Amino acid sequence: LDKIPFLGTVFAGSIRTKLDKINVIYYKNIPYEEMPFATAACDILLANEQDEANWAGSAKPLEAMGCGVPILTTKRSARVEQLGELYPLYYETDEELFTHIIKLHRNHNFYQEVKNYLLDRAKTFYPSEQSTKILNSFQSLINDKINL
Repeated sequence: LDKIPFLGTVFAGSIRTKLDKINVIYYKNIPYEEMPFATAACDILLANEQDEANWAGSAKPLEAMGCGVPILTTKRSARVEQLGELYPLYYETDEELFTHIIKLHRNHNFYQEVKNYLLDRAKTFYPSEQSTKILNSFQSLINDKINL
């Protein structure tokens, strides 16, 4: 946080260790039904990357996509499924994270490209898209069975 003095940071939820910084705000747990509003109020999100993110993922990237809010995250299989293999804001090191934040802040065109990518990618997770995909899979199975 010291490297990026213009960055205002909000932590929500159960915070075990608070940072003594003037540009950090702590907020209580946000009710699930209010998360889309909280997400939409952000310029960027940082995914919490606990061990379960390897296999379970979370709704946070989906909410960020639906709001067009860039999300910084590590490249784990659940995230790749949600955000795509070529998502430009995966990071492995603190330095990569820092570089992404600076680029999003300074390069409006890049920010807009990521936002548009996320809004477009979100459509694949809409219930109508998912139900069509499932229906097509079942129809294919039925057709294969009939043709046996």
